[in-house]
Amino acid sequence: METIGYYRLSAYWFPYKTSSGDGKTVFREGTTFDEIMRTYEFDRRLRLLMFEAVARIEVFLRSRLAYFAAKEDGAFGYPDSARTKLSREYSAAKKSEQYIKHFANAYGDEHDLPPYWMMVECATMGTLELLFSKVSPSTRTAVASDLGVKVPVFKNWLSVLRVTRNACCHPFREGNGRTQRIFANQLARQAGWELNFKAVSPERLCEAYISSMVDMSDLIDLLNDTVSPKEN
Repeated sequence: METIGYYRLSAYWFPYKTSSGDGKTVFREGTTFDEIMRTYEFDRRLRLLMFEAVARIEVFLRSRLAYFAAKEDGAFGYPDSARTKLSREYSAAKKSEQYIKHFANAYGDEHDLPPYWMMVECATMGTLELLFSKVSPSTRTAVASDLGVKVPVFKNWLSVLRVTRNACCHPFREGNGRTQRIFANQLARQAGWELNFKAVSPERLCEAYISSMVDMSDLIDLLNDTVSPKEN
């Protein structure tokens, strides 16, 4: 409890509580602290496993995007519409990244941005997602083809990758709930559906998430109330 904190751990025992009939909640009969801790430990380990998988895909993306973009447009051939955001991240990286400092000192008078293979290493996932959407269609196709998918599918994957990565790095409960909604939306769109979470109350959404740890029925009912065919 001291190393985790009461408030964080409390999120993991909500599924084990039930109404006592007088407006209060009590733990379900047979619930133990060890059971709650196993739920917390499962979540922690799952996050680590997911982060390892996400990290491999992220390294692949950085490598292949730099390779194909530089091959087609040159080492410094960035899309104009992405330069503003790239410049901000380049400026931030000059304060902490030694390789960026070296480039700026040695070649800063000649180039306002480092070459692709350096820039992708200091760019955030959000910026990489933007850069992928702005490079030439042939570059996007080449990167996506390396994974055996079409460009629209890979763009959806990037969005899921970004929010999943953030959830793994920042295990905040409210942030994870928002991440789940974004992930569900991307998954639904890829399958030809739309999810409208505004159709249900925040209270119902929260209760469905909590109860889904032991029973998925409330969450399934909620999704059925929010789903509709995607408009073309």
